[in-house]
Amino acid sequence: MQYVVPVVSMAVFAVVVAGVLAWVSEVMTLEGEAKVRVTNNGHVFALPLGANLMGGLGEVGYALMAQCGGGGTCATCRVRAVSGVEDPNAAMLGPISPKLQKEGWILSCQTAVANDLEIELFDALVTSWPDEITTEGAPKDAAETTPGKTLPAEVAALRDTLPGFDCEACGFPTCDDYAQAIADGKAGPDACLPGGAPVLQRLKRAAQAAGVVQLSPQAQTIRAVLPGFDCEACGQPSCDALAEALAAGQADVAACSPGGAPVLEQLKSLVNN
Repeated sequence: MQYVVPVVSMAVFAVVVAGVLAWVSEVMTLEGEAKVRVTNNGHVFALPLGANLMGGLGEVGYALMAQCGGGGTCATCRVRAVSGVEDPNAAMLGPISPKLQKEGWILSCQTAVANDLEIELFDALVTSWPDEITTEGAPKDAAETTPGKTLPAEVAALRDTLPGFDCEACGFPTCDDYAQAIADGKAGPDACLPGGAPVLQRLKRAAQAAGVVQLSPQAQTIRAVLPGFDCEACGQPSCDALAEALAAGQADVAACSPGGAPVLEQLKSLVNN
């Protein structure tokens, strides 16, 4: 009998402790917050723990493409986890290519906020930004880009996509000179190594818009039916690149998952002819 009371007391104590821990856990889940920092513009805001990342971004003014409506199948709502996500699960990775997975990209629509996060948004897939936030990569006037020097419009458009390091890695003394060389057809849009893939993609699009880089005739026809998200869900860096790959028989028409059935049917008719 002398052991019964201590045992019962310990059992009751254990139940009470378990109940308190469960309550604390519930309170933290419901009331706790995490800080989210967007590296594109330095914007820091708070989201409740457990909140959906894409939904939370939308609440503070960021609208992501989310072509599939948040179903985790198109990869257009992706963000790069700079810090705060150590081991993303399969749902968070979805259809993201292995290359982009290695770079840290995850689906925001499939990510629940569990702790403080630092993320990078893919500019091309952000349809709107918070009004009060000035975003990096936003168009600048030529005078802002190069104080005291006015660049021709087509050169300024190219220059605006470059990081501005003037590091000479491209073989030219300044980013202005490199932009001018591209516009003059004396350099290609793939020499900005410090800028990496994001700059390369923007630069190629700007060069295409300026008429500096031309697609082959068949690729132009194919490109006209692609959605233009440049989301890389197809494994190519841009819709232009996919169009050229399809024209050369180096890609599958089913690769454009965000385009869905309508785009797929048009691609089949174009590529098979």
